[in-house]
Amino acid sequence: MKAEVSDTRKQNQINSDYDWLTMQNLSEYKGQWIAVLNREIIARGNSLKKVMEKASSRSLPHKPLYIQVPKESVIA
Repeated sequence: MKAEVSDTRKQNQINSDYDWLTMQNLSEYKGQWIAVLNREIIARGNSLKKVMEKASSRSLPHKPLYIQVPKESVIA
């Protein structure tokens, strides 16, 4: 049962980070990979591997959300 609660918390955090991210101006990150944790961009770079290395060098409570920002604007 504890694992389910922990997994639910992690998923809730990812959802929260994603919701926050959709409301941000990401123009300075166009085409880059970013790592998001607790509503903060904690790493950025041109390759996922480099961003994962930067993020993993920090002491984090759990894995961040990794996403590549589109090169062109996405308008809903």
